[in-house]
Amino acid sequence: MNFLGVGGTELLLILLIALIVAGPRRLITWSYQLGRWLARAQRLWAESARMLQRELDDAGVDVTVPRQIPTRRGLNQQLKSAIRRAAAPIQEPLEELRGEVRGDLNADLRALDEASRELRAGGTKPTPTQPTDAPDYGSWSEKEG
Repeated sequence: MNFLGVGGTELLLILLIALIVAGPRRLITWSYQLGRWLARAQRLWAESARMLQRELDDAGVDVTVPRQIPTRRGLNQQLKSAIRRAAAPIQEPLEELRGEVRGDLNADLRALDEASRELRAGGTKPTPTQPTDAPDYGSWSEKEG
């Protein structure tokens, strides 16, 4: 829980100190007043949003003003949905490209697997990395002796 940059334990500590300093009767009164101010702020927001939406509609602007006070979670969700809508036109070509690359990669992996099986089996079939007309220089141990 994070409310205005204050975590849950910090909020409990603040409430405990307020209870000790102000006493239970004042704390209840303060809570009541805080609730009234928050309700007033919400009504003010709703009225402002309604008026702004009316003006935007009259101007022909296609924007929706939120009815409730925006939260961080709500703003993040709106941002993610806007990004998804903006990225939608390029998703299909990217998926096609991904399928082609996977197909090519799978074909290359099958060819490498087949070549490694032939090498393990002692096959004499030359691979593209091994030229057939390369001279045989022997091994290092043969040259030392």
